[in-house]
Amino acid sequence: MIVISFTIVVIVYFSVIATNKPKTIESSNLSLLNLLSDNSSISAGEIPEPNKEILFPQDHYDHPNFRNEWWYFTGNLKDINQQEFGYQFTIFRFDNNEGNSISSWSASDIYLGHLAISDINNSEYIHKEIFFRKSDLGLAGSDIDNNKIWISNWTIEFDGNDVHLYARQDEIILDLILNSSSTPILHGNKGYSKKGADRSNASYYYSVTDYETTGEIVIDKSVYEVTGNSWYDHEWSSGVLPKNVIGWDWFSITFSDSSQLMMYQLRNTEGLPTDFSAGTFIDKNNKVTSLKEDQFKLSPVKYWESEATKIDYPLEWEIEIAELDISIRIIPKINKQEFNSTITYWEGAIDILSENNSLLGEGYMELTGYN
Repeated sequence: MIVISFTIVVIVYFSVIATNKPKTIESSNLSLLNLLSDNSSISAGEIPEPNKEILFPQDHYDHPNFRNEWWYFTGNLKDINQQEFGYQFTIFRFDNNEGNSISSWSASDIYLGHLAISDINNSEYIHKEIFFRKSDLGLAGSDIDNNKIWISNWTIEFDGNDVHLYARQDEIILDLILNSSSTPILHGNKGYSKKGADRSNASYYYSVTDYETTGEIVIDKSVYEVTGNSWYDHEWSSGVLPKNVIGWDWFSITFSDSSQLMMYQLRNTEGLPTDFSAGTFIDKNNKVTSLKEDQFKLSPVKYWESEATKIDYPLEWEIEIAELDISIRIIPKINKQEFNSTITYWEGAIDILSENNSLLGEGYMELTGYN
């Protein structure tokens, strides 16, 4: 999502300095919240403007004039024995403002990858992180001529209506083919998504919400042939969030009747949703309805404390959209789906229930800015 994922997403810290040798990643200088806000200490970039046409396939790839970008895939899958899995595969790009350096180690961009597998039946959650600089060394980048975005051996490859996701890290492998012939969903005003009152508080944001998915998940050499559905968010900007935004709650939902819902609330310093919280509903006939903050209500009903970070996350929610006759409950498939690395946030697979606890669908939820 906003990750907006904005990703979606999250507190991230890192900085890379270009010299004639590689530098380690530091963890005290930049946060994703800062990267997504109006901060004069961070390199400037192009500001999104309304009425720009988003074009495919070219806009699947990077937008180097903008400071922040992410490609966000999540999905709910099952193997032939009906064992459930959730997955998140994300590549972030951040402008490093080093494009004029002559060093082979210099980098115009930092690419950061997140991979997570939720093994629902065994209540296990595995997550990995990787980052490299885009440079002449070719360890990370985006290449429309070769149809891919990559970090080392983590790749997103576009081929017509298909996407190939591949990542291998330690004990897990994700190897999936996604297919959809649907037109991408443009959020906000034809893909122009406002996050605040200032001109810089905006992004370009679209999704492909109905990827049929097949492939393999490998965990500790156990191979699972899986099928299911995936959701893809792509967003790029050069700021986005006002200074008073401390986090967000984001939901991607696929109902059993094939209708879908994306929504997020941006929380201010008082913990209340801002006027720029928003959503998109796609009915079963692919009619798209944009939602403003006053058209829906998100209410947390149950919290869970992470043993690792002691953060309290609101993992159960009630969502009401009166004009669409939607009244649902959000329940995590498992509680322990906290991504705790350079970035700490909760992102995981969810079930969608009716008021009488009937299963209505499933999806993914992202929670950031909690402590």
